[in-house]
Amino acid sequence: MQEAQDSLIRWNVKLVRIRSFFPANDLGLSGRIGIVTEEFNDQLRVHIPGKGLWWFFPEEVDMQCLPCFTFWTGGNVPDYFFDCLESLHFLGGLDVVLCLDGPKLDRVPVTVASLEDLLSHSELKVYRSLKGRFKEVNRADYFRIVVLAKYGGFYCDTDVFAIRPFSELVKGVSTYIASEDGLHLSNGIVYASSPHQPVFDYMYEHFLERYRPDTFNLVGPRWYSELVYMFDKVDYVSKRHYFVGWREFKKLFEPTSITVEELLQEGVYSVHLWGEMLRRTRFCVSDAHPDSLFVKLTRYLESKRPYVHSVITP
Repeated sequence: MQEAQDSLIRWNVKLVRIRSFFPANDLGLSGRIGIVTEEFNDQLRVHIPGKGLWWFFPEEVDMQCLPCFTFWTGGNVPDYFFDCLESLHFLGGLDVVLCLDGPKLDRVPVTVASLEDLLSHSELKVYRSLKGRFKEVNRADYFRIVVLAKYGGFYCDTDVFAIRPFSELVKGVSTYIASEDGLHLSNGIVYASSPHQPVFDYMYEHFLERYRPDTFNLVGPRWYSELVYMFDKVDYVSKRHYFVGWREFKKLFEPTSITVEELLQEGVYSVHLWGEMLRRTRFCVSDAHPDSLFVKLTRYLESKRPYVHSVITP
């Protein structure tokens, strides 16, 4: 792991959001998240995933972006996928960067990055070396640790449906993690205020020592629970993000009198849709009852989405 560890130590990165201005609008750059690679003569050289390298003046970028990395591997995406991404952006107030390990997707409403955009050569080597029965899970766990250690910001799973700004959760907080049941930690929503927070640097440096190809959850939530003492804020109020437990996931798609407004009054920030359970049971969210909480969430998103649909085109 020494090569990857050295790579981490060398990285001191800044993420920026490209402001809306001419000609950035016409070039499809506005609203995208980029990585500052160089500063020269009061200008910034920014690598924008999918768009290459560009020079900007400081006033043309927003240095106060709140990045949220998320990750998808494989082919077809589930029905709820784009709604969750848009909710994290429009309702959660996050600058979402979706990393794809697989075929390209059309008309994704957030910045799309490849693994090569975000991981160094040595990190890619580690990522691709992860094999075994739980390859996809372990790769996602590794990716999560790398981006939090290198870039900071949020990491959210693709089945997180946000309903209010996440910035309120982490004011004055260096690291944040939530519990899914009031006892055990989940790595579905994790936060670092800046790169190189000790807990994520530690996980980065010791990942391969901990990893076992055919052992589930060894580098996932179980590890976070063991390192709970290293987190600044641990949120044990599970309903803030996990309104129902994984055993009751179908309740999200059944008729209910609960409204989104009531969730907001109760302090809920997001609703975890339990995508893995949906996949295992082959449940189609398109079959959700019109009075289900899931349908109410999508209607709420529709009511808050800007009139001009700001999908970032390829």
